[in-house]
Amino acid sequence: MEPFHAQKHLKAKFKLHAKSPKRKSIFEHLLHVKKIIGSGQITQDPHQAIYRIRKHHVFKTHLFPILDQAQFNTHKYQAYQHLKTYVEDRIYTAFKKPQDVQLPRWQDRLDAPTWNHFVATGWLSSKKAWSVLSLGWLTGFIEGDGSFYIVKKEEGRYACGFGLTQKHGFLLLSAIRSGLKIQAQVKAHSKIQDVWVLETTSKAVAKNIAQTFQGCFKGITSLRFRLWVRALGLSHDSVKMERLQKLLRKVS
Repeated sequence: MEPFHAQKHLKAKFKLHAKSPKRKSIFEHLLHVKKIIGSGQITQDPHQAIYRIRKHHVFKTHLFPILDQAQFNTHKYQAYQHLKTYVEDRIYTAFKKPQDVQLPRWQDRLDAPTWNHFVATGWLSSKKAWSVLSLGWLTGFIEGDGSFYIVKKEEGRYACGFGLTQKHGFLLLSAIRSGLKIQAQVKAHSKIQDVWVLETTSKAVAKNIAQTFQGCFKGITSLRFRLWVRALGLSHDSVKMERLQKLLRKVS
């Protein structure tokens, strides 16, 4: 999803684009966003719903004040600044997506030695990681780029897995790894260039994630999360774990 767009001929738009097998749930979420902002249009088809804002005065009076307070941890921050400059100053330049995730404003929130060590090694303490992340932002990030699943380790033995992927996202996933106390390393995707993966099947980590995000997710992710949490207490029952695995795949 690329929500911020600025184009020539005084065209600019903000777009939330969502796909889900639960179209009604997604539509209700976008209606809630529209109600908060007070403007825009929602369109939908059997597979997706899209919320758009095109009026420049709505950007200035409603959208920008909200997003100026928001936490950005990916290139969407640069895309937002590009759109804002265009709307406010009428200065257009073609937007180029950064070749890596810049972690906007993290240098302002971490002291220089901590930041330099993090860039060099990918390591932060859990406390420092949560000083640059937030539970609300991470909840939304997991809803968009995370997965809760059940994996078959061997015949009759299943485990709950959690994973995140992000293009040019080594440092971001490393910070999340520190915050959630995941022992597994961030690795390069085996097939897709410049994509990084963080995955774990540790039961201790899964229990920590279950406790940390209890009541946080909405819509279809909330359903997947509840099924996944239920499976944490059934790892001894291979029959029930297999059923939950199939059910999770159906709602994914």
